[in-house]
Amino acid sequence: MRTPHILEIYFLTRADVLLDIVCCDLVPLRERGKYLGLMFSWSGVAAGIGPVVGGALAETNWRWIFYMNIPICGMALLAILLFMRLKKRTELQEIDILGNIIFIPSILAVLLGLVMGGIEHPWSSWRVILPLVLGFAGWIAFHVQQHFAKYPSVPERLFSNRTSATGFALTFLSSILVQASGYFLPVFFQAVLGTTAVRSGVNFLPLALGMLVFAVLAGVLMEKTGKYRPLHAVSFAIAALGFGLLTLLDESTAKWAIVQLIVGGGLGLTLSTLLPAIMAGLPEEDVASSTATYSFVRTFGYVWGGMCPNIRMLIAD
Repeated sequence: MRTPHILEIYFLTRADVLLDIVCCDLVPLRERGKYLGLMFSWSGVAAGIGPVVGGALAETNWRWIFYMNIPICGMALLAILLFMRLKKRTELQEIDILGNIIFIPSILAVLLGLVMGGIEHPWSSWRVILPLVLGFAGWIAFHVQQHFAKYPSVPERLFSNRTSATGFALTFLSSILVQASGYFLPVFFQAVLGTTAVRSGVNFLPLALGMLVFAVLAGVLMEKTGKYRPLHAVSFAIAALGFGLLTLLDESTAKWAIVQLIVGGGLGLTLSTLLPAIMAGLPEEDVASSTATYSFVRTFGYVWGGMCPNIRMLIAD
């Protein structure tokens, strides 16, 4: 039985960008952290149920993890068709078709190289090097094309602003940490503690639920104070402490549960505060493009977080 392909996971996690766009489009900047936190709190139910259900499915047939999305997405599609009313239509000429034609295959090539490297083929293989070179070359060509595009998908001003550029960088780093912890802890539970996949999902609850609770708390604090930089500083400080404590884990239930809460608290503080910080220095017309870019950077960080074992093999080689 093979493990789920990172590309499969990548595509199945991209629907949330529309939720972020709708949320940020409906509420003012000052209150976006609170509403994003509330939105993430609903995800807390899924975060609590998901690891346990996923563990049970992994012990039988993990492909059902993907099949079960079909009826759920079908209900969401039905709700959109029945209740969503658009006030205006987006003209086809306002869509950056050429940019998407360049960007999508370029990113796919990069992901293919990262996924295959060190697993299906050695890092020195042309099957890994070729898609990486073509992918990064296409990515560069995409940003050159964005400079001349009339309706760019990723406007250059998103990165020329220091606040938003820093926010994107922090998003990438925090996403690596989230995915790396989500990769390491189940391996620790099953390989070191000898638990089943279902029990591993139960043991993972302190991190999953802790992140969501602190995401709501951070959103409320940002709305009350109007400040996000102190929250970011505290977040990464707590996360650094938590990841340091992960090196001390053993069979003690109290120890690994408390350490997970510390890590989850640190990472959760960024979930609802990074996107409003990115938007703080940008005009309102950039809500959709900045949210989409934020979602891509976040997901790309998840990919790199899941690639930690491959990167270690690359360094060893």
